[in-house]
Amino acid sequence: MPFNKRSWVYLCALLSLAVFTVSCNFAPMYCGDKSQSQAICINVKGNGYTAYKFRRELEKQLAIIPRINEREYQLNVVLTETKSAASYEQDATITRSQTTLAAQYTLKEKGKNFGAYTSEITTSYPAIAADEFITRNADQAADTRTAISLAEDVARNVTRLIRTNGQNPQ
Repeated sequence: MPFNKRSWVYLCALLSLAVFTVSCNFAPMYCGDKSQSQAICINVKGNGYTAYKFRRELEKQLAIIPRINEREYQLNVVLTETKSAASYEQDATITRSQTTLAAQYTLKEKGKNFGAYTSEITTSYPAIAADEFITRNADQAADTRTAISLAEDVARNVTRLIRTNGQNPQ
């Protein structure tokens, strides 16, 4: 099917937009507002809703850090999620499940590595065999809780590392 005039206009507009974003030093949104808060670029590796929720909450937590210094940091996080049974009935029916979310992360600043760290959060929820709706809602709520709690924990540790220039006092 040959291009009509309208298709060429859309193609030209798309190419112009691409050239414009490249020429204006377009940066991904997850690097945050460098003028107001501490400049931290976040790279999260993980899948699904939990990784999405973790990233969004971590962005929120790090956005409220006031500018401590003029340095720019790179935060790399790898998420690992594990779901397992926490308790059983006498007939081997699962009555409680648990979700564990672990983050392995590194903080870097212009080649200086502040170290590798691990944080982990575990939460549990009821598993009701007779009601799948309640079990799925509890599972979703547990995923959200673990993502938010872990993001808060990682943000606290990153703030401490930045304030102490990597000394990480306990």
